[in-house]
Amino acid sequence: MKNLILYCLVTLNSISAFAQNKEIDRLYSIYKDDSTIVIYSTFGEIYADIYIKKNADNKPESIIIRGNSNNLNGIIEIVTGLVKQKIQQGYTKTSGSSHEYIRSRLEKQKEIKDIQARNSAAASMNLDNSGFEAVYRKGDDYFIISINYGVYYSRTIDVSRSGLTTSLPPEIKHSEYTFSLENGDNSRKGGAKARPLDF
Repeated sequence: MKNLILYCLVTLNSISAFAQNKEIDRLYSIYKDDSTIVIYSTFGEIYADIYIKKNADNKPESIIIRGNSNNLNGIIEIVTGLVKQKIQQGYTKTSGSSHEYIRSRLEKQKEIKDIQARNSAAASMNLDNSGFEAVYRKGDDYFIISINYGVYYSRTIDVSRSGLTTSLPPEIKHSEYTFSLENGDNSRKGGAKARPLDF
């Protein structure tokens, strides 16, 4: 009888320890020693920074991978793969764009960029640079994708000709996509040591 009680206690303890293994802790164990990451795709490497937010108890509450790249094919592949992975893990989209919409919108931007690269007359074609994001949730866990497109211009040049000053329009210096991928746990927000504001 004592052996049965001991066995039950050990089993319950093991189940309790297993239940406390959170996804955020698993990800933290992977990224805790890194500040940058190289993400590999079939279209090349993309470099990104890693940010870890901790709560008042010094436990991880979210991990963010953020980077910039002109490698649109790589970003499409990475984002699409991550969304599929999260859906397979049981996450559901709670707000923002669907992953099909994100993919189609990024692919449309890629088409425009490809046309612009082949034809200088198409340089005036408008790339939609408004950002978009999607939020996926599973219980207290969440996954947020955010992608923005930025065009960076050289400064305006003033040219003097026969005493008249003319401003030439700025030229596109470069353009790139900024992406942010965040995994977090809402149950960790604040922590046990956090106090409400008393003002």
